[in-house]
Amino acid sequence: MKHIITLHFVNDKNKEGVPFKTKKGEPFSKVTIKVAVDPKIPQEYDEKYISGLSFNPTDASRSWEIGDEVEINVEKNNEFWNFKTPNKVDSLESRVKALEDFMKNGGEKSEKIDLPELTQKSGEVEEDSIPF
Repeated sequence: MKHIITLHFVNDKNKEGVPFKTKKGEPFSKVTIKVAVDPKIPQEYDEKYISGLSFNPTDASRSWEIGDEVEINVEKNNEFWNFKTPNKVDSLESRVKALEDFMKNGGEKSEKIDLPELTQKSGEVEEDSIPF
């Protein structure tokens, strides 16, 4: 789901100032955000801190800025809210779901598409419009 960032900060140390390290001793950062929620679709995490972990220094979540629109998946883990950026499988799942919805609607899109009106009836071709 797409969200707009309203708060963003990155920490590479805990409250005591100790750098975050994996079990293998590799450094990582904790990315904390808040997001604007569409008032038409209220979410439980509205105005809550949402955290994610970044293990790569070039990870896009480290460079997000307030006002950026980002695609994230948000889930509750006990009393904490966590996010992750969709991977290729997540993206494929959402595309398959959209196709399934399309098929369930009998091949009709859920939103109306405006098509231009035809200027001539099907099957009628003027001789002057044929290039040979």
